[in-house]
Amino acid sequence: MNKTKKQLIDTVRAYADSHKMLECTDIIIGYSGGADSSMLLYALYEIANERSLRIHAVHINHMLRGADADADEEFCRFTCERMQMPFFSKRFNVREMARDLGQSEEECARDVRYGFFSEIKGIIEGAHKDALVRIATAHNATDNAETILFHLARGSGIRGMCGIPPVRDGHIIRPILSISKEQVLSYCSQLGIEYVTDATNSETVYTRNRIRHNILPELREINPSLEAAVLRLTESLRCDSRYLDDAADAYYSSLRQGNSVILTRENLLSLDLALRTRVMARFLDEAGSGYEYTHIDSALSLVGRGGDFSLSLIGRVRLTCRDDVLSVEADTRECDDGFQEWEISLSEGENILPFGGRIFVCSDSRSIEKIKTQNIYNLFIQQTLCGDTINNVFRARCRREGDIIFSGGHTHKLKKLFSDKKIPKSERHTLPVVERDGVVVWIPNVRLADGEGRGEKKIFIAYCI
Repeated sequence: MNKTKKQLIDTVRAYADSHKMLECTDIIIGYSGGADSSMLLYALYEIANERSLRIHAVHINHMLRGADADADEEFCRFTCERMQMPFFSKRFNVREMARDLGQSEEECARDVRYGFFSEIKGIIEGAHKDALVRIATAHNATDNAETILFHLARGSGIRGMCGIPPVRDGHIIRPILSISKEQVLSYCSQLGIEYVTDATNSETVYTRNRIRHNILPELREINPSLEAAVLRLTESLRCDSRYLDDAADAYYSSLRQGNSVILTRENLLSLDLALRTRVMARFLDEAGSGYEYTHIDSALSLVGRGGDFSLSLIGRVRLTCRDDVLSVEADTRECDDGFQEWEISLSEGENILPFGGRIFVCSDSRSIEKIKTQNIYNLFIQQTLCGDTINNVFRARCRREGDIIFSGGHTHKLKKLFSDKKIPKSERHTLPVVERDGVVVWIPNVRLADGEGRGEKKIFIAYCI
């Protein structure tokens, strides 16, 4: 075994063993054909032979890049045949599925990947009754650094700043998380590991790619060992987070009476803020409600003010406080035009609305123009808004009773504006009302709030159907 190969195998083995990743009988490898997963396949193939582990390669064709995606699939199939390794592949029309499910393409692709991994895991467990299966993904140290910066830009709490966990849910493992992207490419070059390249990885339209190509290189000028430093940070934060989570779990359990938890304002206010947020999150999780951390911040702010309150959450539920006791209830309210309410948080890139429309949000105008020229829509309305960040700030929702917008130096009721514009009542519940920090700033083809797009920091947005 040459020196470089030994270094790679030793590095992967040592990191995997430190997190007990390889205490199993079978490993499913998520194999896209890219440099990361190709190196992971190469390393685990060698380690599996040492330890008599069964390995299986799984490839998902998301059908997003046409012939290029098909060629990647064939490359992976051929490589596994040459290595005499079991190979599973499946095609998913992610663009169509995302539209039908109201998800972003990235979210939908992630769901189908892990869904297919679980399907293959079940097949292996069915074939070998004593099987203990792990699913290996090719996340590397640079991915971890990108994740940290992405969460930092969104204003994440400590949980988001913990980065990519080495082991998730007890069976999803990341054996090359200690190896940077630069090291991956170096290993592939020196060891002759063949791989394919996804051209979209170089496009800076996507937030992660801008972090990868613009921000990380600057940070490496400050610290050439950036990825290693971030990995140490995330490992330290995970230890702190686990301690706080355990303390919150213990307190939450003490509130349980029979099958339910009685959570009061006094309970929450008696806790340090770090535990208060965690206890509130557990309360919402147990109730099965959807929420973002902005909802928790709002809820705790309302708890601190005193008095009864009601707060809308995701999934048509509401957090209520009556006589200082909190509960989660179904939200049966309707829009004033008789349709059910809807609301989504806008993130950078494509946002699919519940009724089929799309909102694109970008931090540079060229991205919007590129989307407009590369796609054909029946309606494409673009606008410039004020803002220095996107995620968790802008939301799109249906019109609600009492909605107003300040425009032309006056306050206007949306109900009257819709009527004046002669928008059919059947369409009013689907037309998005865009708000920033709870204030209505834009209704496509209806009205733009005063002052938008004139500040130094701009956000570019487009609504299309």
